[in-house]
Formats: sequence, structure tokens, C-alpha cells
Amino acid sequence: MQSFFGNVNNYGRKSLNKIVSQGYIYIKNQEVSIKNKKEKKEYLMQLINPEFSSIIEVYGDPMAKETGGVSFGGGPTIGGGVTKSYYVKKGDKVYWLEKKDFNDYYNELFGDCKEFMNKYPLESADWRNLGYLILEYTKLASEEK
Repeated sequence: MQSFFGNVNNYGRKSLNKIVSQGYIYIKNQEVSIKNKKEKKEYLMQLINPEFSSIIEVYGDPMAKETGGVSFGGGPTIGGGVTKSYYVKKGDKVYWLEKKDFNDYYNELFGDCKEFMNKYPLESADWRNLGYLILEYTKLASEEK
């Protein structure tokens, strides 16, 4: 990491794809209200979707829990492992999005793109596909403009 930032030739010439694929993390200072309850403060946050963050930015929640799986008779666990919360920024608003609140925020996230809503109505949406939905929304919303 030190050698990358220490070399002046690396600034502005490297594709984010190449940096991220080498194990580097894209981080940003972001002002958020932790878990939508506390006063807003600025935190250093990990941007999870740097390649398609032009409309909706998704930040990792370091305190997020994961869904549980099923185990039979002490065997290996099947399923589970899906992150239950993220910080999401759209426009000027940053909020904590939990799996249980996904349906409540669906229209706020995606409702301004008619083509997206026709293709992916709330009834067909699944939390496990959040990344895919944001990618598709970004493509369709960009085409609408």
C-alpha cells in the first residue's frame, strides 16, 4: 500500500478496476447518522460499489450481522451469510438500510426510474439481489436521462 501511494506516477493514471482487483479498498469520508439514530458525524467508510456508484453509493456497515444458515445433525451449515445492513447514499441523503426495512425504502431507492420499476417491481425484489438491483437501476436510470 505504501509503495502504491508513494509513487507519484500512480495518481490519476490507474484504473479503479486495477486497484480494487489487487485487493485495495476504496474508502471515502461520509457524513452519516449511525443506525439512523445518532447525530450526524463524519466517518471514513468503505464504498462497496465503486464501479457503479454514480447514482447510489453503498457503504459497508462494520457492525452488520449476517443471516444464519441451517445445519442438520451437526453437519455443515447450508445457506446464510447474507449481510443484513448497509449504509446507502442517494442524492444528499445517507441512511442505514437494514434487510427488514428493504421493502419500505424500495420506492425511495428505485421509484424515480419507471423502466426499472416495471422490470423489477417490489413484489419480485429480494434483499440478496441488492447489488444487482442497484447495478441495473444505475444502467436504466442513466439511459433515461
